[in-house]
Amino acid sequence: MIISNWKEKIARSYIWGDASKNIILFLSTLISFASLLLSVGFYYGANQVVDTTQERIVDSALFKATKKERISSGDAPLSLIKVTRPRRDDLSFLSGIVSSAIVTDDFTKVFPGNHDLFFHDKRIDDPVFSPVYSYLHLRQKSELLIEGMIPNQETMEEVLINKTFATILSTDFHNLVGQKLTIYIKTKITIDDEYNSVIEDVFLWQKEMMISGIFEELSFLNTPKIFYSHVALEKLLENYYLEDMSDHWGEDISCLDIFRIIADNHYLTNYDLNVFVLSKDDLPVVSEISKKLESSGSNLALESSSLLIKNTYQELTKAAFYSMLVFLVIALVGTCSIMAIGAYSNYVSKKKESAILTSIGARKNDILDIFLYKSLFIIFAAIIAAFAFAIFAQKIANEYFYKHFMFKNLIDIPLAAFMGRPFFLIFIVLSSGYVITIVFTYLPLRLYKGLSLADELREN
Repeated sequence: MIISNWKEKIARSYIWGDASKNIILFLSTLISFASLLLSVGFYYGANQVVDTTQERIVDSALFKATKKERISSGDAPLSLIKVTRPRRDDLSFLSGIVSSAIVTDDFTKVFPGNHDLFFHDKRIDDPVFSPVYSYLHLRQKSELLIEGMIPNQETMEEVLINKTFATILSTDFHNLVGQKLTIYIKTKITIDDEYNSVIEDVFLWQKEMMISGIFEELSFLNTPKIFYSHVALEKLLENYYLEDMSDHWGEDISCLDIFRIIADNHYLTNYDLNVFVLSKDDLPVVSEISKKLESSGSNLALESSSLLIKNTYQELTKAAFYSMLVFLVIALVGTCSIMAIGAYSNYVSKKKESAILTSIGARKNDILDIFLYKSLFIIFAAIIAAFAFAIFAQKIANEYFYKHFMFKNLIDIPLAAFMGRPFFLIFIVLSSGYVITIVFTYLPLRLYKGLSLADELREN
Protein backbone atom coordinates (compact mmCIF):
# COMPACT_ATOMS: atom_id res chain seq x y z
CA MET A 1 0.00 0.00 0.00
CA ILE A 2 1.35 3.42 -1.06
CA ILE A 3 0.70 6.25 1.36
CA SER A 4 1.10 9.79 0.19
CA ASN A 5 3.49 12.13 1.92
CA TRP A 6 0.87 14.14 3.79
CA LYS A 7 -0.64 11.01 5.34
CA GLU A 8 2.79 9.86 6.43
CA LYS A 9 3.59 13.16 8.13
CA ILE A 10 0.29 13.15 10.04
CA ALA A 11 0.75 9.49 11.04
CA ARG A 12 4.24 10.22 12.41
CA SER A 13 2.91 13.13 14.44
CA TYR A 14 0.29 10.79 15.95
CA ILE A 15 3.04 8.34 16.95
CA TRP A 16 4.85 10.86 19.13
CA GLY A 17 1.61 12.50 20.23
CA ASP A 18 0.29 9.34 21.93
CA ALA A 19 3.59 8.10 23.30
CA SER A 20 2.28 6.22 26.36
CA LYS A 21 -0.29 4.20 24.38
CA ASN A 22 2.17 3.49 21.61
CA ILE A 23 4.90 2.33 24.01
CA ILE A 24 2.47 -0.19 25.50
CA LEU A 25 1.62 -1.47 22.01
CA PHE A 26 5.32 -1.59 21.09
CA LEU A 27 6.29 -3.57 24.20
CA SER A 28 3.38 -6.01 23.97
CA THR A 29 4.18 -6.70 20.32
CA LEU A 30 7.87 -7.15 21.11
CA ILE A 31 7.08 -9.68 23.85
CA SER A 32 4.58 -11.55 21.66
CA PHE A 33 6.83 -11.96 18.63
CA ALA A 34 9.96 -12.61 20.70
CA SER A 35 8.01 -15.37 22.45
CA LEU A 36 6.98 -16.73 19.05
CA LEU A 37 10.58 -16.81 17.82
CA LEU A 38 11.92 -18.38 21.03
CA SER A 39 9.12 -20.99 21.02
CA VAL A 40 9.97 -22.03 17.46
CA GLY A 41 13.67 -22.02 18.36
CA PHE A 42 13.04 -24.13 21.44
CA TYR A 43 10.99 -26.63 19.42
CA TYR A 44 13.76 -27.03 16.83
CA GLY A 45 16.65 -27.02 19.29
CA ALA A 46 15.03 -29.33 21.85
CA ASN A 47 14.26 -31.94 19.19
CA GLN A 48 17.88 -31.88 18.05
CA VAL A 49 19.09 -32.27 21.64
CA VAL A 50 16.70 -35.21 22.16
CA ASP A 51 18.19 -36.96 19.13
CA THR A 52 21.74 -36.55 20.45
CA THR A 53 21.02 -37.15 24.16
CA GLN A 54 22.39 -40.70 24.26
CA GLU A 55 25.52 -39.62 22.40
CA ARG A 56 26.39 -37.42 25.40
CA ILE A 57 26.16 -40.34 27.87
CA VAL A 58 29.26 -42.54 28.20
CA ASP A 59 27.53 -45.84 29.02
CA SER A 60 24.62 -45.37 26.61
CA ALA A 61 25.56 -48.61 24.82
CA LEU A 62 24.36 -50.70 27.79
CA PHE A 63 20.84 -52.17 27.85
CA LYS A 64 19.42 -54.63 30.38
CA ALA A 65 17.31 -57.49 29.03
CA THR A 66 14.87 -59.02 31.53
CA LYS A 67 11.98 -61.44 31.40
CA LYS A 68 8.89 -60.45 33.36
CA GLU A 69 5.93 -62.69 34.16
CA ARG A 70 2.79 -61.36 35.81
CA ILE A 71 1.41 -63.72 38.48
CA SER A 72 -2.16 -63.21 39.66
CA SER A 73 -2.93 -63.77 43.33
CA GLY A 74 -6.37 -65.32 43.19
CA ASP A 75 -9.26 -62.86 43.31
CA ALA A 76 -7.11 -60.09 44.67
CA PRO A 77 -6.84 -56.96 42.46
CA LEU A 78 -3.06 -56.96 42.87
CA SER A 79 -0.61 -59.11 40.93
CA LEU A 80 3.06 -59.97 41.33
CA ILE A 81 5.81 -59.59 38.76
CA LYS A 82 8.25 -62.47 38.54
CA VAL A 83 11.55 -61.39 37.00
CA THR A 84 14.05 -63.87 35.56
CA ARG A 85 17.10 -63.81 33.33
CA PRO A 86 16.07 -64.39 29.72
CA ARG A 87 17.65 -67.15 27.72
CA ARG A 88 20.07 -66.07 25.03
CA ASP A 89 17.73 -67.59 22.47
CA ASP A 90 15.10 -65.07 23.56
CA LEU A 91 17.37 -62.33 22.23
CA SER A 92 18.43 -64.08 19.03
CA PHE A 93 16.10 -61.82 17.01
CA LEU A 94 18.40 -58.88 17.76
CA SER A 95 21.22 -60.29 15.64
CA GLY A 96 19.02 -60.08 12.54
CA ILE A 97 18.20 -56.42 13.23
CA VAL A 98 21.19 -55.02 15.06
CA SER A 99 24.49 -56.52 13.97
CA SER A 100 26.50 -54.62 16.58
CA ALA A 101 24.55 -55.99 19.58
CA ILE A 102 26.51 -58.27 21.94
CA VAL A 103 24.72 -60.24 24.67
CA THR A 104 26.70 -60.95 27.84
CA ASP A 105 26.13 -61.98 31.45
CA ASP A 106 25.48 -59.33 34.05
CA PHE A 107 28.12 -59.54 36.80
CA THR A 108 26.58 -56.90 39.06
CA LYS A 109 25.97 -59.33 41.94
CA VAL A 110 29.63 -60.33 42.02
CA PHE A 111 31.01 -56.92 41.10
CA PRO A 112 28.37 -54.54 42.59
CA GLY A 113 27.77 -51.02 41.44
CA ASN A 114 28.61 -49.74 44.92
CA HIS A 115 31.86 -50.83 46.59
CA ASP A 116 34.08 -50.04 49.51
CA LEU A 117 36.00 -47.31 47.73
CA PHE A 118 38.81 -45.15 49.07
CA PHE A 119 40.69 -42.12 47.73
CA HIS A 120 43.76 -41.05 49.71
CA ASP A 121 42.53 -43.28 52.56
CA LYS A 122 39.19 -41.45 52.59
CA ARG A 123 36.07 -43.49 52.01
CA ILE A 124 33.98 -42.39 49.01
CA ASP A 125 30.33 -43.47 48.95
CA ASP A 126 28.98 -41.46 46.02
CA PRO A 127 29.95 -43.17 42.75
CA VAL A 128 28.44 -46.12 40.92
CA PHE A 129 30.55 -48.52 38.87
CA SER A 130 29.14 -48.80 35.37
CA PRO A 131 30.46 -51.14 32.66
CA VAL A 132 31.35 -50.20 29.10
CA TYR A 133 31.86 -53.13 26.80
CA SER A 134 35.51 -52.36 26.08
CA TYR A 135 37.90 -49.43 26.09
CA LEU A 136 38.42 -49.99 22.37
CA HIS A 137 34.70 -49.50 21.74
CA LEU A 138 34.66 -46.48 24.07
CA ARG A 139 36.88 -44.54 21.66
CA GLN A 140 33.64 -43.55 19.90
CA LYS A 141 33.05 -41.27 22.90
CA SER A 142 36.51 -39.66 22.83
CA GLU A 143 34.99 -36.22 22.07
CA LEU A 144 33.55 -36.27 25.62
CA LEU A 145 37.00 -36.77 27.16
CA ILE A 146 38.19 -33.56 28.86
CA GLU A 147 41.29 -34.91 30.66
CA GLY A 148 43.58 -37.91 30.30
CA MET A 149 43.13 -40.75 27.83
CA ILE A 150 41.21 -43.97 27.24
CA PRO A 151 43.35 -47.02 28.17
CA ASN A 152 44.99 -48.86 25.27
CA GLN A 153 44.31 -52.29 26.77
CA GLU A 154 41.47 -54.04 28.53
CA THR A 155 42.46 -53.98 32.19
CA MET A 156 40.85 -53.62 35.61
CA GLU A 157 43.83 -51.60 36.82
CA GLU A 158 42.67 -48.50 34.93
CA VAL A 159 39.27 -46.84 35.05
CA LEU A 160 37.59 -43.73 33.73
CA ILE A 161 35.35 -41.36 35.67
CA ASN A 162 32.81 -38.66 34.78
CA LYS A 163 33.12 -34.99 35.66
CA THR A 164 30.36 -35.29 38.27
CA PHE A 165 32.50 -37.74 40.26
CA ALA A 166 35.75 -35.89 39.54
CA THR A 167 34.28 -32.76 41.15
CA ILE A 168 33.80 -34.72 44.37
CA LEU A 169 37.45 -35.79 44.44
CA SER A 170 39.21 -32.59 43.38
CA THR A 171 38.86 -29.31 41.50
CA ASP A 172 42.19 -29.91 39.76
CA PHE A 173 41.12 -32.34 37.03
CA HIS A 174 44.50 -32.34 35.33
CA ASN A 175 46.37 -33.61 38.40
CA LEU A 176 43.56 -36.02 39.23
CA VAL A 177 44.47 -38.12 36.20
CA GLY A 178 47.02 -40.76 37.22
CA GLN A 179 45.91 -40.89 40.85
CA LYS A 180 44.53 -44.12 42.27
CA LEU A 181 41.31 -45.36 43.78
CA THR A 182 41.46 -48.30 46.19
CA ILE A 183 38.61 -50.76 45.86
CA TYR A 184 37.69 -53.60 48.19
CA ILE A 185 35.12 -56.23 47.22
CA LYS A 186 33.95 -59.20 49.25
CA THR A 187 31.00 -61.02 47.72
CA LYS A 188 29.46 -64.19 49.14
CA ILE A 189 28.54 -66.73 46.45
CA THR A 190 25.97 -69.40 47.28
CA ILE A 191 24.61 -72.10 44.96
CA ASP A 192 22.95 -75.50 45.27
CA ASP A 193 24.56 -78.65 43.90
CA GLU A 194 22.74 -81.50 42.18
CA TYR A 195 21.79 -82.90 45.59
CA ASN A 196 20.38 -79.56 46.78
CA SER A 197 23.31 -79.12 49.13
CA VAL A 198 24.25 -75.48 49.69
CA ILE A 199 27.79 -74.64 48.55
CA GLU A 200 29.29 -71.35 49.67
CA ASP A 201 32.35 -69.46 48.51
CA VAL A 202 33.71 -65.91 48.45
CA PHE A 203 34.90 -63.58 45.71
CA LEU A 204 37.54 -61.42 47.38
CA TRP A 205 39.27 -58.68 45.43
CA GLN A 206 41.27 -55.66 46.52
CA LYS A 207 42.94 -53.42 43.97
CA GLU A 208 44.32 -49.99 43.27
CA MET A 209 42.75 -48.62 40.10
CA MET A 210 44.33 -45.69 38.33
CA ILE A 211 42.16 -42.86 36.95
CA SER A 212 43.08 -42.71 33.27
CA GLY A 213 40.66 -40.06 32.08
CA ILE A 214 37.67 -37.85 32.84
CA PHE A 215 34.51 -37.59 30.73
CA GLU A 216 32.09 -34.67 30.63
CA GLU A 217 28.63 -36.16 30.16
CA LEU A 218 25.19 -34.71 29.73
CA SER A 219 24.50 -33.16 33.13
CA PHE A 220 20.74 -33.80 33.08
CA LEU A 221 20.00 -36.46 35.77
CA ASN A 222 23.69 -37.28 35.83
CA THR A 223 25.23 -39.18 38.77
CA PRO A 224 28.86 -39.81 39.85
CA LYS A 225 30.18 -42.79 37.86
CA ILE A 226 33.27 -44.92 37.42
CA PHE A 227 33.54 -46.71 34.07
CA TYR A 228 35.33 -50.04 33.68
CA SER A 229 35.79 -52.54 30.88
CA HIS A 230 33.29 -55.42 30.84
CA VAL A 231 35.75 -57.45 28.74
CA ALA A 232 38.43 -56.94 31.42
CA LEU A 233 36.06 -57.95 34.24
CA GLU A 234 34.96 -61.06 32.36
CA LYS A 235 38.61 -62.06 31.95
CA LEU A 236 39.21 -61.43 35.66
CA LEU A 237 36.26 -63.66 36.65
CA GLU A 238 37.38 -66.33 34.20
CA ASN A 239 40.75 -66.54 35.95
CA TYR A 240 39.41 -66.25 39.50
CA TYR A 241 38.91 -69.77 40.86
CA LEU A 242 36.62 -70.50 43.77
CA GLU A 243 38.49 -72.83 46.13
CA ASP A 244 35.59 -74.35 48.08
CA MET A 245 33.48 -74.99 44.97
CA SER A 246 36.48 -76.38 43.10
CA ASP A 247 37.13 -78.79 46.00
CA HIS A 248 33.45 -79.81 46.06
CA TRP A 249 33.30 -80.76 42.40
CA GLY A 250 36.87 -81.91 42.08
CA GLU A 251 37.74 -79.55 39.24
CA ASP A 252 38.64 -75.90 38.75
CA ILE A 253 35.52 -73.75 39.00
CA SER A 254 35.89 -70.07 38.16
CA CYS A 255 33.49 -67.23 38.92
CA LEU A 256 32.64 -67.13 35.23
CA ASP A 257 31.77 -70.84 35.26
CA ILE A 258 29.15 -70.19 37.94
CA PHE A 259 27.16 -67.98 35.54
CA ARG A 260 27.04 -70.85 33.08
CA ILE A 261 25.54 -73.38 35.48
CA ILE A 262 23.13 -71.38 37.66
CA ALA A 263 19.41 -71.20 36.90
CA ASP A 264 17.88 -68.14 35.28
CA ASN A 265 16.05 -67.27 38.49
CA HIS A 266 19.21 -67.41 40.62
CA TYR A 267 20.03 -64.16 42.43
CA LEU A 268 23.57 -64.09 40.96
CA THR A 269 22.13 -63.50 37.48
CA ASN A 270 20.72 -60.15 38.62
CA TYR A 271 17.71 -61.46 36.68
CA ASP A 272 18.93 -59.98 33.42
CA LEU A 273 21.45 -60.09 30.58
CA ASN A 274 23.60 -57.23 29.34
CA VAL A 275 23.06 -56.09 25.78
CA PHE A 276 25.87 -53.85 24.52
CA VAL A 277 25.11 -51.92 21.32
CA LEU A 278 28.54 -51.19 19.89
CA SER A 279 27.50 -48.92 17.02
CA LYS A 280 25.99 -45.55 17.89
CA ASP A 281 23.96 -45.75 14.67
CA ASP A 282 22.15 -48.78 16.13
CA LEU A 283 21.17 -47.03 19.37
CA PRO A 284 17.96 -45.50 17.94
CA VAL A 285 17.01 -48.91 16.52
CA VAL A 286 17.39 -50.69 19.87
CA SER A 287 15.60 -47.83 21.62
CA GLU A 288 12.68 -48.28 19.24
CA ILE A 289 12.69 -52.05 19.86
CA SER A 290 12.56 -51.30 23.59
CA LYS A 291 9.47 -49.11 23.12
CA LYS A 292 7.73 -51.71 20.94
CA LEU A 293 8.37 -54.48 23.47
CA GLU A 294 6.87 -52.33 26.22
CA SER A 295 3.82 -51.26 24.21
CA SER A 296 3.10 -54.78 22.92
CA GLY A 297 2.84 -56.25 26.40
CA SER A 298 5.74 -58.65 25.78
CA ASN A 299 7.24 -60.39 28.79
CA LEU A 300 10.66 -59.46 27.42
CA ALA A 301 11.96 -56.00 28.32
CA LEU A 302 14.96 -53.98 27.14
CA GLU A 303 15.77 -51.19 29.56
CA SER A 304 18.48 -48.56 29.62
CA SER A 305 19.31 -45.72 32.00
CA SER A 306 20.35 -43.54 29.04
CA LEU A 307 17.02 -44.23 27.32
CA LEU A 308 15.20 -43.35 30.55
CA ILE A 309 17.09 -40.04 30.70
CA LYS A 310 16.26 -39.37 27.07
CA ASN A 311 12.55 -40.10 27.56
CA THR A 312 12.41 -38.01 30.74
CA TYR A 313 14.08 -35.10 28.99
CA GLN A 314 11.70 -35.46 26.04
CA GLU A 315 8.64 -35.32 28.29
CA LEU A 316 9.98 -32.29 30.18
CA THR A 317 10.76 -30.38 26.99
CA LYS A 318 7.33 -31.27 25.60
CA ALA A 319 5.67 -29.91 28.75
CA ALA A 320 7.84 -26.77 28.58
CA PHE A 321 6.95 -26.24 24.92
CA TYR A 322 3.21 -26.51 25.60
CA SER A 323 3.59 -24.02 28.46
CA MET A 324 5.35 -21.64 26.09
CA LEU A 325 2.53 -22.03 23.57
CA VAL A 326 -0.06 -21.12 26.21
CA PHE A 327 1.94 -18.00 27.11
CA LEU A 328 2.35 -17.20 23.40
CA VAL A 329 -1.39 -17.41 22.74
CA ILE A 330 -2.13 -15.18 25.74
CA ALA A 331 0.53 -12.68 24.60
CA LEU A 332 -0.78 -12.58 21.02
CA VAL A 333 -4.39 -12.17 22.14
CA GLY A 334 -3.27 -9.36 24.47
CA THR A 335 -1.35 -7.66 21.66
CA CYS A 336 -4.31 -7.85 19.27
CA SER A 337 -6.63 -6.49 21.95
CA ILE A 338 -4.28 -3.61 22.75
CA MET A 339 -3.94 -2.86 19.04
CA ALA A 340 -7.74 -2.84 18.45
CA ILE A 341 -8.53 -0.81 21.56
CA GLY A 342 -5.66 1.58 20.85
CA ALA A 343 -6.72 2.10 17.24
CA TYR A 344 -10.32 2.79 18.28
CA SER A 345 -9.26 5.04 21.14
CA ASN A 346 -6.88 7.04 18.95
CA TYR A 347 -9.48 7.38 16.23
CA VAL A 348 -12.08 8.67 18.66
CA SER A 349 -9.59 11.05 20.32
CA LYS A 350 -8.70 12.50 16.93
CA LYS A 351 -12.28 13.20 15.84
CA LYS A 352 -11.69 16.91 15.47
CA GLU A 353 -8.55 16.42 13.35
CA SER A 354 -10.37 13.83 11.25
CA ALA A 355 -13.33 16.19 10.74
CA ILE A 356 -11.04 18.98 9.63
CA LEU A 357 -9.22 16.66 7.19
CA THR A 358 -12.57 15.51 5.84
CA SER A 359 -13.67 19.12 5.42
CA ILE A 360 -10.69 19.85 3.18
CA GLY A 361 -11.31 16.86 0.93
CA ALA A 362 -9.87 13.77 2.67
CA ARG A 363 -11.91 10.58 2.30
CA LYS A 364 -12.67 8.16 5.13
CA ASN A 365 -10.20 5.66 3.64
CA ASP A 366 -7.52 8.35 3.79
CA ILE A 367 -8.20 8.80 7.49
CA LEU A 368 -8.07 5.05 8.02
CA ASP A 369 -4.75 4.87 6.15
CA ILE A 370 -3.23 7.37 8.57
CA PHE A 371 -4.07 5.24 11.60
CA LEU A 372 -3.04 2.07 9.78
CA TYR A 373 0.34 3.56 8.87
CA LYS A 374 0.88 4.56 12.44
CA SER A 375 0.12 1.02 13.66
CA LEU A 376 2.31 -0.57 10.96
CA PHE A 377 5.25 1.64 11.93
CA ILE A 378 4.95 0.62 15.60
CA ILE A 379 4.36 -3.07 14.86
CA PHE A 380 7.26 -3.46 12.43
CA ALA A 381 9.60 -1.55 14.73
CA ALA A 382 8.56 -3.90 17.53
CA ILE A 383 9.08 -6.99 15.30
CA ILE A 384 12.60 -5.86 14.37
CA ALA A 385 13.31 -5.33 18.07
CA ALA A 386 11.80 -8.78 18.78
CA PHE A 387 14.28 -10.40 16.37
CA ALA A 388 17.19 -8.66 18.08
CA PHE A 389 15.91 -9.51 21.57
CA ALA A 390 15.22 -13.18 20.66
CA ILE A 391 18.71 -13.66 19.19
CA PHE A 392 20.27 -12.11 22.30
CA ALA A 393 18.07 -14.19 24.66
CA GLN A 394 18.89 -17.33 22.65
CA LYS A 395 22.63 -16.75 23.10
CA ILE A 396 22.36 -16.15 26.86
CA ALA A 397 20.01 -19.13 27.41
CA ASN A 398 22.16 -21.52 25.37
CA GLU A 399 25.30 -20.54 27.28
CA TYR A 400 23.49 -21.20 30.56
CA PHE A 401 22.02 -24.58 29.55
CA TYR A 402 25.33 -25.77 28.09
CA LYS A 403 27.26 -24.76 31.19
CA HIS A 404 24.88 -26.41 33.65
CA PHE A 405 23.32 -29.29 31.66
CA MET A 406 25.54 -29.84 28.59
CA PHE A 407 22.56 -29.04 26.35
CA LYS A 408 24.11 -27.69 23.16
CA ASN A 409 21.93 -25.18 21.26
CA LEU A 410 18.77 -25.98 23.22
CA ILE A 411 17.20 -22.94 21.52
CA ASP A 412 17.92 -22.79 17.80
CA ILE A 413 15.83 -20.16 15.97
CA PRO A 414 15.81 -21.26 12.28
CA LEU A 415 16.29 -17.83 10.69
CA ALA A 416 18.35 -19.07 7.73
CA ALA A 417 15.97 -21.87 6.76
CA PHE A 418 12.55 -22.88 8.07
CA MET A 419 10.54 -25.86 6.81
CA GLY A 420 13.13 -26.30 4.07
CA ARG A 421 12.77 -22.76 2.73
CA PRO A 422 15.37 -19.97 3.08
CA PHE A 423 14.36 -17.14 5.44
CA PHE A 424 10.81 -18.52 5.57
CA LEU A 425 10.42 -17.82 9.29
CA ILE A 426 11.30 -14.16 8.77
CA PHE A 427 8.71 -13.97 5.99
CA ILE A 428 6.04 -15.62 8.19
CA VAL A 429 6.70 -13.29 11.12
CA LEU A 430 6.62 -10.14 8.99
CA SER A 431 3.52 -11.32 7.10
CA SER A 432 1.77 -12.19 10.36
CA GLY A 433 2.57 -8.78 11.76
CA TYR A 434 1.18 -7.11 8.63
CA VAL A 435 -2.04 -9.16 8.58
CA ILE A 436 -2.66 -8.72 12.31
CA THR A 437 -2.15 -4.96 11.99
CA ILE A 438 -4.54 -4.70 9.03
CA VAL A 439 -7.26 -6.73 10.76
CA PHE A 440 -7.08 -5.21 14.21
CA THR A 441 -6.59 -1.64 13.07
CA TYR A 442 -9.03 -1.46 10.18
CA LEU A 443 -11.78 -3.58 11.70
CA PRO A 444 -12.67 -1.44 14.76
CA LEU A 445 -12.39 1.72 12.67
CA ARG A 446 -14.62 0.33 9.94
CA LEU A 447 -17.24 -0.60 12.50
CA TYR A 448 -17.13 2.85 14.09
CA LYS A 449 -19.87 5.01 12.56
CA GLY A 450 -18.80 8.27 14.14
CA LEU A 451 -20.65 11.56 14.00
CA SER A 452 -21.42 13.78 11.09
CA LEU A 453 -18.86 16.39 10.17
CA ALA A 454 -20.98 19.17 11.70
CA ASP A 455 -21.59 17.18 14.89
CA GLU A 456 -17.91 16.34 15.26
CA LEU A 457 -16.93 19.98 14.94
CA ARG A 458 -19.77 21.10 17.25
CA GLU A 459 -18.80 18.50 19.91
CA ASN A 460 -15.24 19.72 19.99
